[in-house]
Amino acid sequence: MTRFQADSFTPERVVDRLAIQDLIHRWCSAVDRLDFEAMRDIFHPEAIDDHNRYSGDIPGLLKWIEERHRPMPFSMHMVGNMVIEFASPELALSETYVWYIQRYPPEAKESLIALTNGASAKADTGMDLMGCARYIDRVEKRDGKWRILRRTAVADWKGVQPFDSDAPAPLPHWNIGRRDKQDPLYRERAAVGLPGA
Repeated sequence: MTRFQADSFTPERVVDRLAIQDLIHRWCSAVDRLDFEAMRDIFHPEAIDDHNRYSGDIPGLLKWIEERHRPMPFSMHMVGNMVIEFASPELALSETYVWYIQRYPPEAKESLIALTNGASAKADTGMDLMGCARYIDRVEKRDGKWRILRRTAVADWKGVQPFDSDAPAPLPHWNIGRRDKQDPLYRERAAVGLPGA
C-alpha cells in the first residue's frame, strides 16, 4: 500500500492538513508555556496519551507534566517532518518529528533520572536534556474541529549534559521567555484582542 493518496490534496484535505499541523504546533507552544487549558484543548475528552513514562488519560497527563515541568526554567519543542494520512474525511494519522531541549536544575534531578531510565545528573549539577522523538497521533474531526484521540510519543534519542552556570544571562529588561502566562506571547495576544491571554 502506498502512502500517497491522490484525494489527500484536494482543497478540503489541504485545509484539514493545515488544521492538523496547527494542532501540533499549538501543543508545543502550550507545553513550553505550561498553559494547561491550551494543552487540554488539543485532545478529545476521552483521549489517551502514551508518553512512555506516563500512559493514560489527559487529566493524568496534565498532572504528570505539571509535576515534572514545574522546576524546569526552560523547555522548547520544535517540530520538523510531518506525514499525515487520511483514513477517512474525519480520521487521520500523523507522524511528527520533534526535537526538544529542557533544563533540569539540581532540584529536578529525580524527574531527569526517571525520564532517562537511570542516567543521572551529578548531585549538585543542573543538566540539559536534549532529545529527538516522534508524535504518532490519531486525530479525529468532530463538529468541524480536529483533536487528538490517541498519542504515542516515540523516543528515538536522548542526551544529557551539564549546563554552564556561568553562561551569559539575559538582562532583566529584556523580553525573557517564561513558563507561564507572563510570557511575552500572552501580552501580545491580549494587545491584539485574542482570547485566553
